Amino acid sequence: MSFRTAHFTVATRFALIEHGRNRFAMVLVALFVPVWTTLAYLAMPDDPARMRLRATGETLAPHGNELTEISGALNAVTLITGFMMFAATFSGSGFDRRLALAGYPRVPLVLAKVTALALVSAVVAGYATAVTCLAWTPRQPLLLAAALFCAGLTYGALGVGFGSLLRREVEGMFAIVMTSIIDLALQNPVTSSGADAPVVRYLPSYGAMQASTAAGFSSSPVPGHLAVQLAWFAAAALVAVAGFRRSTRSSLSSGAPAPPPPAGRRHRRPSRAPPFCRVLTDAPSHAHDPAHGVRHGSRLRSRPMRPSSQPTPADRDAAPRARRSRFPARSRTGEDPALRAAYRLCRRTTRRHDPAIHALVQLMPAVLRPAGWALWAAANAVDDLADGPDADAAGRAARVAAWTEALRGDLAAGTSTDPVRHALVDTALRWRLDLSGLRGAMAATRDDTRGRHFADWAEWRAWCTEEIAPWVDQVRHLFEQAGAPMTPRLDRQHDYRRFIDGAQLTDVLTDLGADLAEGRLLLPREALDACPGAEDALRQGRWSPAAAALVGTVTDLARRWVTRPALTRGMHPGAATVLDTSARLLRAQLDAVDAAGPALLERAPRPSLPTRVRILAPARLRARLAWSLTPLTVPAAPPAPPVPRRTPATARAWEPAAEDTALRTPPPHPEGARPPRIAADRMPTHVAIIMDGNGRWAEQRGLPRSAGHRAGNVAAREMVYGALEIGLRHLTLYAFSTENWQRDTEEIAAVLEATRRELDEGPVRDLDVRQRWSGNSGKLPEELVRSLLREERRTRARTGLTLTVCLNYGGRDEITRTAAALARAARAGDVDPDLIGEDDFARHLPHPDMPDVDLLWRTGDEQRTSNFLPWQATYAELYFTPGHWPDADRRDLWQAITAYGRRRRRHGAAPLVSPRKPAVPTRPE
Repeated sequence: MSFRTAHFTVATRFALIEHGRNRFAMVLVALFVPVWTTLAYLAMPDDPARMRLRATGETLAPHGNELTEISGALNAVTLITGFMMFAATFSGSGFDRRLALAGYPRVPLVLAKVTALALVSAVVAGYATAVTCLAWTPRQPLLLAAALFCAGLTYGALGVGFGSLLRREVEGMFAIVMTSIIDLALQNPVTSSGADAPVVRYLPSYGAMQASTAAGFSSSPVPGHLAVQLAWFAAAALVAVAGFRRSTRSSLSSGAPAPPPPAGRRHRRPSRAPPFCRVLTDAPSHAHDPAHGVRHGSRLRSRPMRPSSQPTPADRDAAPRARRSRFPARSRTGEDPALRAAYRLCRRTTRRHDPAIHALVQLMPAVLRPAGWALWAAANAVDDLADGPDADAAGRAARVAAWTEALRGDLAAGTSTDPVRHALVDTALRWRLDLSGLRGAMAATRDDTRGRHFADWAEWRAWCTEEIAPWVDQVRHLFEQAGAPMTPRLDRQHDYRRFIDGAQLTDVLTDLGADLAEGRLLLPREALDACPGAEDALRQGRWSPAAAALVGTVTDLARRWVTRPALTRGMHPGAATVLDTSARLLRAQLDAVDAAGPALLERAPRPSLPTRVRILAPARLRARLAWSLTPLTVPAAPPAPPVPRRTPATARAWEPAAEDTALRTPPPHPEGARPPRIAADRMPTHVAIIMDGNGRWAEQRGLPRSAGHRAGNVAAREMVYGALEIGLRHLTLYAFSTENWQRDTEEIAAVLEATRRELDEGPVRDLDVRQRWSGNSGKLPEELVRSLLREERRTRARTGLTLTVCLNYGGRDEITRTAAALARAARAGDVDPDLIGEDDFARHLPHPDMPDVDLLWRTGDEQRTSNFLPWQATYAELYFTPGHWPDADRRDLWQAITAYGRRRRRHGAAPLVSPRKPAVPTRPE
């Protein structure tokens, strides 16, 4: 029960702060209530208005202005409470959906909304009662306050329902306003001749109107009508709960993969995080354990790590201790003061050099913040070495190379004398980061010292991917290791790449003045040529109209790139909050660039403090709520090596590059077969295979169908061996289609489990093979998706063979998702709908760099393409063989390639005709 109490407490605090941030609602409470009730009192005549009060059966003759003031107070309370609850529900609906999608219980969230509603209604009702009593004294002030309170509850519940069910904000506001006006206008005998009609009994505020009128002009208690009003509240609350459940379920049916619910029923209490204002003032927050990121006194409990690779014996020994320890991260903080000091230095460096990055790191869970500081400080250290003005280009490049080589040695030793590298090494070992991708980023930074020139945006984006994306990938891996994946869905990969490009372009614009002072202009020639004269003006330090046009155009482009509202769909709510806030900060930074004008050439513009408060304050609250409800995976501390030495753990942290230089060669064919020699112009670039016949192969041998799939995996290895030996560049295997979900559940499980085991343990891991995945993540097990993405990251630098595994793949599904991505790009202005061509469509495919299929081979004696690569295989040569897939080996692949080499590929053109023979008309293919 304690975890629900913790959830309820945090969610209630979050809801109340959200209401407190609604400044317009605060203005309404402070001004609208007294102004509206006072106008109602002063504008209406004080003539007696005879009426029969149904609540008591009495005939009363109250003054018309007093009666109208009570009606106005009811109107004000219902409008304000309805508006506040609608606004809070509507604005937080996306966050609520992410929480529900992540498996959090809805009950504490619903109870928190009810509690917030009760407190809001009580405050507004009490204030309205006090304002009314300033003009005249009702007979029963407490009854009046109770009636207003019950009316506020009813309309607040209606506001929650409208906020959950309606799709547009204006629709909800119109519904609340019209409902309140019609409801109360019909019941006021001063304005409605039908106030005594029987139909008014069925209006939402009938009980409150009767009770408040009795409170003003009668001494009789009317508990029955208050009960009627509470019944209306209960009915409205049921509608609100149903709407809330429906809105939070909508994400589950959208095709996004839902993360599994938190393991077990024990949830952590929320830790006492520092107030969000510390992010903006850069004041030091509460003490953290710098080596582990766990706050002193925190209730976070460590769970055994779910590593992406096999744990070392030291890991297995440390995991039970981590489970038994209530504060596992404290166990080593006192053993290495140098490590604590290193993390503190990284934190100070982050906060001093880039407050925006520091604010984003503060949105991460406490256990990940030290790792975020270490990564950013390392990136900043490399940039400082490359940009230092105290050495020439060769000297700066040598310093970057020396720092990179020192990091390699530090990873092998498990420690470092440099504090930034010391923190980075600890982060890499603790969170099992694969730092091999950073070698390319550091090499790109080293090359920057020689100057960068880009011909077009494609070349500029390639530089961005090479230099920036690896650092961002490390942060994504941190979230994945902690159990809160930041990985976007496959159909959002294009959005993710554009977002990274937009972040880098924003950084280039921010540092434009500093770069120009050092002779750098990191914009492509394509952009510069579009504004003639802009380059010369900028290099001379002049702010000309051409320079202003160039900056404005590039700023608009960056703003489009960072505005990707669908990027975080289906993502963990905490990780989504970090990315959403990053996008808002980038747009604020671009606004500051726009407003800077000529000052952009003199200093880096920054968003104003109110702007940062407006962005970061709600983000800090949302992140705090999300992480307080998340059972994070905290790895045990790696044992410090007694002497500098190379360990398997440190080798994995950096060595895929070194590993790549010593990759195994394919094992020889058991019968000694060697690949045929194929002329370069007869060699296909891309071979795609439909691996058909596994189940029939097993049935013919009296085996279960799962045995056929295991044998098919062996045949797939043979094809990889054969492709490497013959020099094939691209091989695509159709492993599991979207239609295969119709098969038996046991067979499906066997196929997916065999694929995951092959990814985790198969011999292809040690070959010069770059592995990729094409398909839809929906329905696939989370562990399998993680293995696929991990292998993509781990092998992305390999160059021997690109192996694409099509898993949960459908050609029509791929085309549909690509068309949707192209439509979003057209709506965002990235492409002109009237000028869309094949190249535009191809750029929005999940793997736009995949070449067209030259040879499509299907086994199993079937002769159809089965929804496989319809776009890429438009001009593929088809090749069908009768044998089942498990019977195939690399010699069959060589035979298929040899047959391909004998064919003449014309792609619709007429064949060349010998001059000695008359031309024969041919039909186009």
